Amino acid sequence: MDNRALATTLLLTAYAAVLLFFVVRAARRTRSLADYAVGSQRFSPVVVGLSLAASVTSAATFIINPGFVALYGWSAF
Repeated sequence: MDNRALATTLLLTAYAAVLLFFVVRAARRTRSLADYAVGSQRFSPVVVGLSLAASVTSAATFIINPGFVALYGWSAF
């Protein structure tokens, strides 16, 4: 295994561990399905703002930008 493959494996493992940490942490704080679906008053505005920014960025990356490239070609970049 070369250095790049090893580095990629280590980084993906670390990323998965960090995600798993946040998943378990969030699961412990969720008391009911209503908390999961709508949220609760305990959510800070910063977390809500970052979640919105992440979803908009994701939509732009995977939906909007490919559409612009399909429509306008390389000039869309």
